[in-house]
Amino acid sequence: MITRRKQNNIPQFSTECAVQENENINPYMAEADFDEKAFDMIGPNTPRDVKDAWMEAAKDINANGMGIKKNGMLSHISQMMVQRLNKQLKGDGDADNIDILGNTTESAIQATSQALYDLDHPRNMFRKVSKFSELV
Repeated sequence: MITRRKQNNIPQFSTECAVQENENINPYMAEADFDEKAFDMIGPNTPRDVKDAWMEAAKDINANGMGIKKNGMLSHISQMMVQRLNKQLKGDGDADNIDILGNTTESAIQATSQALYDLDHPRNMFRKVSKFSELV
């Protein structure tokens, strides 16, 4: 019978340790509400019902529409983030608060619908680059 011994010089993976590290990733901003900060980056002028729905959804899934988790880490690049960056690259709005949700519930629904559409219909950047290189 072969017995396995734990070797002290080899790091052991511990899910408990990983969870603890994940929770403490940003010790200087322990009190920060990243869901609120994320919302303020894209919807500073929206009605209260839109913000309430955003905060409830963020709480339910432990991430918000910008892909920022409760500890401030980016979990993924969201379509809302892409929309925000596109507006920023075009020079629309303030760099810190680029309003993609608008100032009505309907405009927020439209922005969200557009983000969902963009997820289902990704743009083919390779085709655009190919056409450009043919012109050059």
